[in-house]
Amino acid sequence: MKKATWILGLPLLVLFMALCVLTGVKTQAAEAELTAEGTSVSGTNLIYKWSSATGESITIDDYEVELSTTASFTDATTIDFDEDDSVISTLSSGVMQAKIPFSKLGNGGAYYIRVNAEYTDASGRDYDIHSDVSQYTVVKINKSNFPGMYKLLKKGVYGKKKRYDANKDGYLTTSEIAKITELNNHVIVKKKKKYSNSEKLQYKVTSFKGIQYLTALKTVDIGKYAKKTADLTKCTAKKVYFDYVLTSSIKVNAPNATSVYVFADEYAAKTKSVNVSACKKAVELVVYGSFNKYLGVTMPKKNSNLRIVSLSYVTNKTLDFNKYKNLNQIYLYASNTSSVKVTKCKNLHYAYFYFDLSLRKIDLKKNKKLRAVDAFQCFNLKKSAIKTSAGKKTIDHGKWWYKTKAYKKEIKKINKLK
Repeated sequence: MKKATWILGLPLLVLFMALCVLTGVKTQAAEAELTAEGTSVSGTNLIYKWSSATGESITIDDYEVELSTTASFTDATTIDFDEDDSVISTLSSGVMQAKIPFSKLGNGGAYYIRVNAEYTDASGRDYDIHSDVSQYTVVKINKSNFPGMYKLLKKGVYGKKKRYDANKDGYLTTSEIAKITELNNHVIVKKKKKYSNSEKLQYKVTSFKGIQYLTALKTVDIGKYAKKTADLTKCTAKKVYFDYVLTSSIKVNAPNATSVYVFADEYAAKTKSVNVSACKKAVELVVYGSFNKYLGVTMPKKNSNLRIVSLSYVTNKTLDFNKYKNLNQIYLYASNTSSVKVTKCKNLHYAYFYFDLSLRKIDLKKNKKLRAVDAFQCFNLKKSAIKTSAGKKTIDHGKWWYKTKAYKKEIKKINKLK
């Protein structure tokens, strides 16, 4: 630093140090340190442990554990626990523990946790210090937190008939949440050592509020959903299944899902429309109507991830797949569709049309990577009306390519994207 600059900066430095002395702010490194040692649960108590290291002539006057629903620890989101609100005890030299009853957390939540301490140095000056921040979830299973699925979470099972609330205490904690990889309201049956869904339900699911707490979810599998919106915007699950849908229309907002399946109830035959336009990361989209009630489907405007589309009993007169540049496979069953647009789908490999009586022609000439196309019982679609420049064209042979090595290799690649 130049001499002139140093001289000019000296008064500012002196002024800063004077202010520090007057306000009691220490200008050197703190002489005490707090370190988080872990968070756990014992019965219906949250256990938080920390260690402290202090220099000579340092006296720690008070500890206070802070739980906040935001990382900023604002007053509005933070609950403080001192010795009057929790049991704070010494476990060993320098290691402390706070035991906080769940009952004092109200509805609970996903918390950021740290410990705050006040200490005094040899000169009698007071200081505040904080530990590093930990995260832990303790959320009560009730109507406030989970209004549309609290019965399922409180009493239901998933997978191999494991309880969501493993210890039946009425709360979900981080350790329990880490094991909940599936939200499934079907009755689970076991046959020959295998577990599967039945058509019967454990409990109805009417909303997905609170699903953000279930951070380990991989699959959402819901039967007989009867609401018009399924809001999964805060859901981490990659696979989303809705079967036996009972409502007249349903919009599935699953922007994080890579596999989306929506099946209307064949016997109730109420569903007229399915909207999956918000499923912008879907690799596979499957929407099936009913032979008793055809439905209209609203697809995403853009989706570069989409590889497989399978539609059944749809009323869409035109299906424009040109928006999906990486589309690999199309399956269309018993639809009222008369026009299928795929000229810009440069990566289309397979196309199958089953009992699509409104189809009279299909233009696949620009799909240079096409490997196979079959029209099965599409009585108004002649082989000569299927225009191709690549691949094998068949009539009434079914999805014969399923047995080929090329198809199996393709599916493995697609499954890695899901």
